[in-house]
Amino acid sequence: MSKIKPVKVLVIRFSSIGDIVLTTPVMRGLHEQLGAEVHFLTKALYKDLVSHNRHVFHVHTFNESLSEVTAELVSHDFDYIIDLHKNIRSKKIVSVLKSKTYTVDKRSLDRWLLVTMKIDRLKGNHIVDRYMNTVLALGVKKDSKGLDIFLPENGYKNQDLPDSFIVLVVGTKHKTKDIPIQLAKDIVSNLQENVVLIGGKEHKETADAIAINTSVFNLVGKTSLLDSIAILALAKVVITPDTGMMHITAALKKPIIAIYGSTASSLGFTPYMPENEDLYKIIEEKTLSCRPCTKMGRNSCPKNHFNCMNNLDYLTVVEKARAFID
Repeated sequence: MSKIKPVKVLVIRFSSIGDIVLTTPVMRGLHEQLGAEVHFLTKALYKDLVSHNRHVFHVHTFNESLSEVTAELVSHDFDYIIDLHKNIRSKKIVSVLKSKTYTVDKRSLDRWLLVTMKIDRLKGNHIVDRYMNTVLALGVKKDSKGLDIFLPENGYKNQDLPDSFIVLVVGTKHKTKDIPIQLAKDIVSNLQENVVLIGGKEHKETADAIAINTSVFNLVGKTSLLDSIAILALAKVVITPDTGMMHITAALKKPIIAIYGSTASSLGFTPYMPENEDLYKIIEEKTLSCRPCTKMGRNSCPKNHFNCMNNLDYLTVVEKARAFID
């Protein structure tokens, strides 16, 4: 008697760190509820985020062009495609594969209305809910397990790390989401805890300015993505701007203090921790009429004051961190 083949599903999300981590409930649902053989298509840069995921059968990657992986994808003859990126390139691969496709509703118009007209029709609708709605037609429903992140067996073994520490994430892709240097310096100098700085090498100069005393361990630009995740897993608390490391921390179920600047929690990209909502605190300037001024971040403040970050009180951050620790 021949064995019944599982449903074969391709999930598409090309980038970036946070967006990929936010798709993990979809992959878990497809695997656990549908019994699907789940494949994932992303850029090679982000493979480590998915390659250890026990709900993913295979990760397909490309560097510059989808042509690098098209033939490989065609050979799998997928039953379904779940397009969670929804752009020109994802539509191109969908047209080539010709499988039944379910595409995310990004609610782009509602996000535009919130940013441009300050009309809020999202009402806190989280991006994970939008992703999960994409697979409802397949009988896959949202569970309450949050996000997934899986690490290889060998964790981060740098002996220079203190036994106990708080992580401060330095820098984002967009200046208007970055925690200002002075605010960061005030935070670390008042925490009375060891602080480990992590971030990309492009933020090394900023990190050097923040590393003001011997209780600050500056690892910015010195760790791989997997190393950074392993460090987050060891932290007592993580202080982070609205960036991918925030969502990884949520997947690790660690206490988070999320600091928002030009973006806003109302856009639906908050830490997703349905069973641990007491584990994160959001700090944002809610009195400014110009917020949010962007859905993704900007290179500079369009009003030239950056008060969405400059008005924040470092003591609020310190007090919330102390509350988590105590």
